[in-house]
Amino acid sequence: MVLDIMRSKKFSRRVLAIFAVVFIPAFLFWGVSGSLSSRQPIIGIISGHKIMGKTFVKSREAMKVQVILSNYQNYGAIQKILQNRELLNYMAWERLILLDEAKRKKVSISNDDLVNFIASHPLFQKNGVFDKTTYNALIKNTLSLIPRDFEEYVRENLAIQAIRQEILKDTQVSDAEVIGFYNNNFGEINCSYVLVDKSLLSGALDITEEDLKEYYEVHKDNFFDPAQVEIEYIEIPYSTTSENEQARKALTSAYSKIISDGQNFQETAENAGLIYKKPDIFSTETLLPDVPFFRDFYETAFTLNEDEISPSIYSHPEKGSAYMLRKIKNYPRMYKSFEDMKDALKEPALETKCLFLSKQKAEEIYSEMKQQDLTLEELAAKYGVMSIPSLKVF
Repeated sequence: MVLDIMRSKKFSRRVLAIFAVVFIPAFLFWGVSGSLSSRQPIIGIISGHKIMGKTFVKSREAMKVQVILSNYQNYGAIQKILQNRELLNYMAWERLILLDEAKRKKVSISNDDLVNFIASHPLFQKNGVFDKTTYNALIKNTLSLIPRDFEEYVRENLAIQAIRQEILKDTQVSDAEVIGFYNNNFGEINCSYVLVDKSLLSGALDITEEDLKEYYEVHKDNFFDPAQVEIEYIEIPYSTTSENEQARKALTSAYSKIISDGQNFQETAENAGLIYKKPDIFSTETLLPDVPFFRDFYETAFTLNEDEISPSIYSHPEKGSAYMLRKIKNYPRMYKSFEDMKDALKEPALETKCLFLSKQKAEEIYSEMKQQDLTLEELAAKYGVMSIPSLKVF
């Protein structure tokens, strides 16, 4: 029965997808928690093409869309995947590789195919019919995207699905491979082990100044205040397409006056009756109270050069605000000194020392077990550590 299920077309494709993925080394994984800069980093190369940080961030965003659309009936699975940063990074790299192959093979998804997929997806339906209000609300509130970006991600994901099916169509999997995969991932074994609990050592250890300095030197790249920026901006709200166009013209006119006539940024805004604001300095981790969160605002603020003025950016294509930003000053990340971090280092330094000593004890136990042919239970009694027999591992 298990074999019949596992050899089904749907399950085989899932298994084969794992075998078909091109391995990306862990050192290429790039998080999105770091600050943006005016120079986007090159974080990898696919088919001779440089992959920039911004491209990878978008691939992660597109993978989140795919995860939600594929698992919309299983909230637990969605949360489990999206909270696993390493897995999501791996999936984003795999997506970029397959997308590159789809482009080289000129796989094309028509507008009709795209519309049919979205309109028929249960997530966007109400009473069995596509509902635009539900669609817009889910994209904006759940995915924090605008329809244009969402639809482009879906189009690319459909092309990737087509190329994946093309790659896997002639791949065969033997019974032995399926059984091996099942046993490795879902089988169970009985085992026993000795636990050398690092927490039992903490009460007998003292942490010296030297221990703290050593821990600081090893981890000091993690101790910093993030990069920040100081900006000023002009804002023009709009609620219709025509107002959006009027906002664009007003910002273009203001830009011309600032550049051509040398007018002050604030003076130009106030003379034209426009909203002018100058927030406190902020980082990528700061939510500005007067600006609805959207990626273009923060990305623009951090990529501008000092005294550079941005083109118009828009919080939403239908109803929102248009903005024009000027970068006043960059504040690079500031590393914290040992004295600043000293008190906060005591607990992690103690844990690191306990872990090191418990590892030494475990290696000592293992060496004696090999030399004297002792059981784990005998070793546990001798060294006063915990032995857990007959544990089921799934």
